[in-house]
Amino acid sequence: MARPRLAILGGAIGGPLSYYAGAELAGVTLAPWLLPAQALVWAGLCLWLCKRLSGHLASPH
Repeated sequence: MARPRLAILGGAIGGPLSYYAGAELAGVTLAPWLLPAQALVWAGLCLWLCKRLSGHLASPH
């Protein structure tokens, strides 16, 4: 069963959080617009993957 809301939430939080953590570890300052842009991109990517893979996981091979 596909869970698109969970995919969007996971992408919107997990993607930018990993970029933020990497920047903190490296001591780099990120542009203020970068994390919201990353949230949108990762949410869209995870939603696309959720919809794309839901048909493959449901059908028996």
